[in-house]
Amino acid sequence: MFESNGLKTVVLAAAAAGFLVMGGLAGTAIERGKGASADPDLAANEIIWGEHTVDETGVILVAARDAEDGDVPAEEIATAGPASQPVVASTAAPASPTPLAVQPTPAPAPVQPTPAATPEIKAAYVVSIEPADGAIGVARDASIEVTFSESMDQDSVESAFSLSSGDCGSFRWNSSQTVMSFNPCSDWPYGTEVTVEVGDGAVALSGAVLGKAFESEFRVLRQSKQTLYSEADYDGWVRSKEAPNFPGQVFLLTNGLAVSPWSRGFISFDLSELPADVVAVQFAEVGVFQHTASNAYGPETGSVLIESVSYGTLNYEDWFAYPHLMCSKICIGKNANLLSDDATLSWKTRNVSVAVNNDWQLRDNRDLRSQFRLRFQKECPTSCDEDTYVILYAGEGAGPRPFLKLTYTHP
Repeated sequence: MFESNGLKTVVLAAAAAGFLVMGGLAGTAIERGKGASADPDLAANEIIWGEHTVDETGVILVAARDAEDGDVPAEEIATAGPASQPVVASTAAPASPTPLAVQPTPAPAPVQPTPAATPEIKAAYVVSIEPADGAIGVARDASIEVTFSESMDQDSVESAFSLSSGDCGSFRWNSSQTVMSFNPCSDWPYGTEVTVEVGDGAVALSGAVLGKAFESEFRVLRQSKQTLYSEADYDGWVRSKEAPNFPGQVFLLTNGLAVSPWSRGFISFDLSELPADVVAVQFAEVGVFQHTASNAYGPETGSVLIESVSYGTLNYEDWFAYPHLMCSKICIGKNANLLSDDATLSWKTRNVSVAVNNDWQLRDNRDLRSQFRLRFQKECPTSCDEDTYVILYAGEGAGPRPFLKLTYTHP
């Protein structure tokens, strides 16, 4: 027996796939002590205690016992692996630690999908309107034209359109549906103040609504009347150079003017008495009172005519003054400029609207006056009887003064 540190070492042989004592290893060579020979009487399943035992595969079976004790109990036998591996004592597995309570991870909040960006729709608006807001003196036949910032839905705009006066009319649109026109059924009354509104119910084709209700105002032309009276310093008559007694003489009379086959009368009206903002003279009627008629309106004289002329201050050359247009196209023939065709002592009147409006439009060139010449259709300055004539009141004489009744438009 080999003794070390008071311990006796015993080699126990075991098979590679089990203990050597199993029947498959009966032929194993066993060494008992130093130089011991094989014991043929050893049972295959016996355990031999000795210093060590080595089988033919080199497996060392080791057991130990105290030097003074008897055989080592079977439960003290330790099994070793192959000689090439160290003997490892079995180590008990460490106790598993008590697991900590694990708090459940809360489910993440659902992620809301980011909505697709909605394109910004800007509000539609009115770019301009005609007549313009605050306009005055608008023509009676004017239509209303509204221009929008983008193409509009026609039905919604027409429904949102309203007028304070004269809402009867028809609509018209341009091809891009950005301009709407309203044509009234009839002319606006003079002086009418019209409020135009496009409510916020108007919608563009893009879906944009009118940002806010639109409102505009305009005033139609006003109509006024005024009567002017002739100017004494410009009224008078001129005798022809062939006339008897006072040939070629100019007479400025405050009480009347003579018209005869050898003289022509003149009357003048100062247009500066009208408002400066008159747009147009719509109607003008001249009136002269005939207070004397001697042998007139016969075959030697014919009727008394009135002609529009510009003579300024009266002189003899005005006998030949060039007449301006006075009548409209309906004035034809002998009645073109007719003032009087009878000897009655009464007012002799004539529509001179075209002539007076022409004088107003050209007022800067006509000294702000409307002037007329009176003459007989037939004249015989060398042979007519001097007792053939008519006298008409003029200037500031004893009788009624010549007048010019006007109807005009202004803002």
